[in-house]
Formats: sequence, structure tokens, C-alpha cells
Amino acid sequence: MSQGRLPNLIIAGSVKSGTTSLFRYLLHHHQICGSNVKETCYFLPLRYGDDCAPLSEYRKHFSRCSDERYVIESTPGYFDGGRRVAEQIRRQLDDVRIVILMRNPADRLLSFFAYQKAQVNLAADLSFDEYLTDCAALSDESRRLQKNDPYWGIDGGRYLRYLPDWIDVFGRKNVYLMYFEQLVEDPAAELADLCEWLQLDGDEFDDLSFDVENRTVSYKFAALQKLAISTNRMIEPVVRRMPAVKKAIRSLYYAINAAPASLSNAENDRATANDIYVADNLDLAAYLDRQDYRDRPAWLQASGS
Repeated sequence: MSQGRLPNLIIAGSVKSGTTSLFRYLLHHHQICGSNVKETCYFLPLRYGDDCAPLSEYRKHFSRCSDERYVIESTPGYFDGGRRVAEQIRRQLDDVRIVILMRNPADRLLSFFAYQKAQVNLAADLSFDEYLTDCAALSDESRRLQKNDPYWGIDGGRYLRYLPDWIDVFGRKNVYLMYFEQLVEDPAAELADLCEWLQLDGDEFDDLSFDVENRTVSYKFAALQKLAISTNRMIEPVVRRMPAVKKAIRSLYYAINAAPASLSNAENDRATANDIYVADNLDLAAYLDRQDYRDRPAWLQASGS
């Protein structure tokens, strides 16, 4: 097994936009080798003003990779790190390509809110309006602290704050944009287009079952949820190589501790979230027009386009 390979393909963002599913799908291609954990988080300290670990620590995540055409990892938190993260990736990795997924930011915000509750980072009875108030109460500087990641929900959907830096650093031809909505609607077609960009044969996905990965569910018992989260982090390098075992464990756990999410104010919450991003989406659509990214979902269609 090689000890020297480093990734040349990174799914860099964004959080709660389908990065886990895309990573799992791509691992079915014989010319793609993945990190031993989906999120290595190697470059993530740069987002918070810290330094990365020695590069030798990064290499350990890819020790199983040999002569595959692409070596891949997926850490969606990279995207929000903007230029500092992008420039360090460019310096450290040769000829690397970047994939960025985006999702309707209103839907992403609601999913992020539910996810932070599922991770026991927010009170189970916290309302969406209360959450928005808590986010607004933090200064811009405070929200950027790693300890306040649970309150990054609104900022994480303002994609235009980060995307231009990635395109500027890597160049238009080396940044591939995908959208959660299109990946969900027709994953086979989206993977075929991505493989064309990667100059790979896309036929290997023809018989793939496109299951949803990393679905957010609520819980009955907080203590058991915390234990499950910490255990999952420890065993992921092992169970990632045994998807059937992982699926069985997850199903058993859901039967014991999963609970339906509260949807009592879902319609009002969605309307509130939509209102937050109206101007951001229009500005992003205009930017993508200038960059000649044309195939976009409905939420990214500028007025008159």
C-alpha cells in the first residue's frame, strides 16, 4: 500500500448539501480511491486562524490508495474558509480539482438547524425563531469561532461570500459546481456529467442504488445519541469499508433511538428562511452568469432569466 499519495479531487462544500452521498457514490468507481474517513478536516484549522498538522498526518488518510486516477476526500467545511483554505490546498496539492455542491440556502439552513439539534449541539426544544435570534446576537467575529459552529447556519448559505475565492484560486476549469436538487432528482445524470469533467467512464454507476447518506433524524434519548455520535467517529474508518454492516448498525440504532422531527411550524419556518436569502440568491445568480455557469436549479434563476 502506498504511503505517499495525496488527494487530487476534493469535495470542498457546502455543509448539508449532499456531500456525503456524492462521496459515497464516487467510491464505487474503480478509478477513485477515498480517504479512510469522509471528512479528514485536515485544512479546516485554517478556517479558524490556526495551522494545519504536518502533511504526514494527512497522508495517513490515503494509505490504501495506490494507482487509481483520483484520490478523493470530502470536508464541506472547507468551503466557508474561503481564500485562506483554498490557497493552502493549492500550495500543498498538485493538480487538484475542486467540487462544490450548493443547495437552496433556505432548505440548507433548516437542515443545518435540525442537524445541530441531532448532534446535541442545540437544545431539543429550541425553536427556529429562537435559533435565528441567537445567531444574530453573536458578532461576526464570534460566529467565526469554531466553538460557535452551530450558529453558522445563516452565514453558511451566503455562498457568494466564499465561491469567488475558490474560482479565483483554482480557475474556472478546475472548479465544478453541482446542486443538491439536481443530484437528488437525477443522480445518474449528475454523476455522468461529473465523470465527463473528470474524464472517467461513467458507466460504472449504472447499477448503483442511490441511497441517501447522512440523513438527519431526531432522537429520543440525548445521552444515547451522544454515545452513538462519538462511537461512529471512532469506528468510521472500519465500517466505511463495509457498507452493509454500517447500514445494519444504523437501522438498528434508528429503531432504538430515532424520533420524528418536530414540524409544528415548518411552513412558517420555511417562509422565514426563504426571506433571508432573496437578495443573496439574486446576486449569486448574476455572478454565475458572468462565470458562464448556466445549468442551475430554480432557486438560482435571476429575474428575467
